[in-house]
Amino acid sequence: TRIKCFFERNAYSPGEEAKMYCVLDNKEGKAIVENVSVSLMNEITYISRENHRKTTTHTIFQNQFTGLGAGEDGERDQVVKIVNNRNPQNPMDIKPTARGNNLKSTYYLKV
Repeated sequence: TRIKCFFERNAYSPGEEAKMYCVLDNKEGKAIVENVSVSLMNEITYISRENHRKTTTHTIFQNQFTGLGAGEDGERDQVVKIVNNRNPQNPMDIKPTARGNNLKSTYYLKV
């Protein structure tokens, strides 16, 4: 089974709606794929002057797509709102991507 998920654009602001696509290929699979979970992850790495590193990873939000039967392929798309589900008091609190010398903050999809 092969799964490829992506957004229609590479950059979004908090509160924006984003279209997420998943391309599923289960043609050679013999088992049913019941659903596909997709999470937007934020990885933050702090780097000290002595080059010590501390990395934390947070799930910003998670979504599920319906799966496929054995021997099937197909596409799924869904509109998701870019909000931080970890902070219900301020869901727009999403830090920007940063690639500095002492702080790196990156986002990626986990399927």
